[in-house]
Amino acid sequence: MRVLCVVAYYKPAYVYGGPARSVPALCEAMAQQNAQVTVFTTNANGKNRLDLPTGVPLKVDGVEVYYFPLSSLSPPRYYYSQSLTEACYRQVKFFDVVYICGNWVSQVPVASRSALKAGVPYVISPRGSFMEWPINVKWSLRMEWSINQKRLKKKFYLWLVERHCMDHAAAIHCTSDLEAEQIVDYGFRPPVVVIPNPAPRLLPGRPLVRGHLRQQLGIPLDAPVSLFVGRLHQLKRLSRTIEIYAQVKKDIPDLHFVIVGDDEDGSGLLARQQVSSLGLQDSVHFTGLLKGDDLIQAYLDADLLVFFSYRENFGMVVVEALSMGVPVLLSKEVGIGAEVVEYNAGLVVDVDSDEAGEKWKSLILSSQLRQHMSAAGYCLTQAIYSPENVSKKMLELFSQLVASKVAG
Repeated sequence: MRVLCVVAYYKPAYVYGGPARSVPALCEAMAQQNAQVTVFTTNANGKNRLDLPTGVPLKVDGVEVYYFPLSSLSPPRYYYSQSLTEACYRQVKFFDVVYICGNWVSQVPVASRSALKAGVPYVISPRGSFMEWPINVKWSLRMEWSINQKRLKKKFYLWLVERHCMDHAAAIHCTSDLEAEQIVDYGFRPPVVVIPNPAPRLLPGRPLVRGHLRQQLGIPLDAPVSLFVGRLHQLKRLSRTIEIYAQVKKDIPDLHFVIVGDDEDGSGLLARQQVSSLGLQDSVHFTGLLKGDDLIQAYLDADLLVFFSYRENFGMVVVEALSMGVPVLLSKEVGIGAEVVEYNAGLVVDVDSDEAGEKWKSLILSSQLRQHMSAAGYCLTQAIYSPENVSKKMLELFSQLVASKVAG
């Protein structure tokens, strides 16, 4: 099976959060199943560019990856690359199937049109692109204006470009039932298939022991530590998370909170100001973006992952935490919450109610409950999110689509 994955950004562009880890994890897992996987992506890396050769094949953890340079006049977040566009139209015909990740970016019309022209079936994976913001969220006037503007622009672009791309796909891939439920409302023609992201293989490059990050941050080795990992963005509900933490800390004075991630839209600065105003500077620690061994160390030193996102099609950091034996406390808007509850690997709460703080407190106070959830989380990642199982399901889908194309 020759698979071409087209995506706006790829590791090591970890500044973009979950997709920069989940898409590579899937590609690597498919390659380990003897699929010939090639990735066309850009050298985007937030405000910078990846320091990698462009336009030539690179072997990245078993996957052939082409990093094409962003065009100088590309609008922000559109990730247009002229050389990637030319490569798609020139080489798509040599693949059995095209897998397109994300929406509202230039790679969607480029890859879908080139695949249609070559007669190659393609699958689009929106990666949360069509999930709506909760309508009951109280934004600042500036945030509300920004979000409404984006909605209007996306509605127009959906009518002009995206709907044609979606309707001519062989299938739409969602990573959770929650995402699938929301995307059905758009009335796209292709079948919607739910296949989760694979759990990443978090293999340290050096010996790691619990406590190293705690020592760096001045956290006592016996103090309970809660952890947040993700982009510092309004989507992640940081303000409310810190507010709840402040309430929990009143009952658990030695509790610490480690916040891992880059500030994307000013939410990190606002969070720091909030922490200062609440007098929590000594117990809330901002580390910035962590990756590789440093990220593994953060999971190793944590007792609980707290992830209260407003909208999450999957929740890659949740699977990472579970694979490291860290129990999780999630908002009900996180895509894989149902599976977490089913396996008793964590708790899902209504973040706007008092139960969020009570559940946070109960998990911190009960080491026995956390130990049970830790073991359950490992079982969950092996049963549902193992790279072998996920990649086999994805390749089976691709094989069915290719066979249908040939038969048709």
